[in-house]
Amino acid sequence: SINAINRDGYSFEGWSIEPSDTNVIINEQSVEATIGTSNVTLTPIYNANTYTISLSKQGGSGGRSKIYEKYEIGYCISIACSSTITSVSTPSKEGYGFQGYYSKKNGKGIQYIDSDGNLTSSATNTTFSANTTLYASYVANNYTIIFNNNAPAESSVEEETSSMLMV
Repeated sequence: SINAINRDGYSFEGWSIEPSDTNVIINEQSVEATIGTSNVTLTPIYNANTYTISLSKQGGSGGRSKIYEKYEIGYCISIACSSTITSVSTPSKEGYGFQGYYSKKNGKGIQYIDSDGNLTSSATNTTFSANTTLYASYVANNYTIIFNNNAPAESSVEEETSSMLMV
C-alpha cells in the first residue's frame, strides 16, 4: 500500500500508472498493485486548489464582488481560472475615495489591492490557503469651500479647506 503525500495548495486526485495494463486496486489515497516481473511507476496526480476571495465593499457599490486565486497560478475572475488578472474594477462610495482592499476592516491588515484596483506585491500566487474576505477601505473626500461675504471686489475673500461628508 502506498499513501499519497500531502502537498500545500493542492488536492490529491489519484495516481498515474505506467504501464497502464498493470493489475491495480485504488482505494481513496492508496494504491495496491501486482507488479509481477516488470517495473511499475506510480505518480501522484494533484490539482491546484482554487480559493474564493470575496470583496466586501463596506457600503460602496460597483466593482467586482469576488475573485479567485488558483494556487501557484494566479488571480482570476472565474473559478475555471482560464486566464489570470493583475487588476480588478473598484467600488465607489459617495463622498469617499477608494483606498484599496485589505485583510481587515477599516484599512487595517495587509493591503492586497491598491486604490487603482491593482494587485499589490502582497498578493502572490500562494497567498491564501482557504476562502477569504478582503475589505474595502475609503477616505473622506476633501472639498474646498470659498466663503464670499459679498464685499466689494477690492476686499479679500476667505478660503478654507475641510473634510465634509456628503450624504
